[in-house]
Amino acid sequence: MPDLPKPAAIPEFPVCHARGGTSTGLILAREALPRDEALVEELLRHLMGVPLQGEWPGNTQITGLGRGGPTSNKVFIVERRPGEMRMISTLAQLAAGKSAIDWSVNCGNMSAALPLYALQRGWLEPGRAVGRSRSTTATPRPRCMRAWASPMAGC
Repeated sequence: MPDLPKPAAIPEFPVCHARGGTSTGLILAREALPRDEALVEELLRHLMGVPLQGEWPGNTQITGLGRGGPTSNKVFIVERRPGEMRMISTLAQLAAGKSAIDWSVNCGNMSAALPLYALQRGWLEPGRAVGRSRSTTATPRPRCMRAWASPMAGC
């Protein structure tokens, strides 16, 4: 049997699919993503099933995790600095039929999923943790900052 070509390496990215309020989307850890922002945007388009370039009217996103409506096309990129009880998050808003990504918005509903993600990652200890989440946008100043306590605090 002849030698078959080895398949190309397929990169793996840990993805958390979450619901926060009326919205659903993905939460990705910054450290798992490429450093090149253009590659990050390309990855987000692939993950959500939106066009890589231009527009695709009527796209149903069957090749990705997005579900058509704007409430289901959100991706949070999060990071935590070692030793800090603070999570920094950046929201990418995608649209089913467009390749453009809006980095200037925030979503309070999806933000509600961030403390649970932090618990799952071990960034918070159940029952005693209080932390902060800072949301960034395309502007250099933080758009909002939230303080949150572990859902188990006081139980």
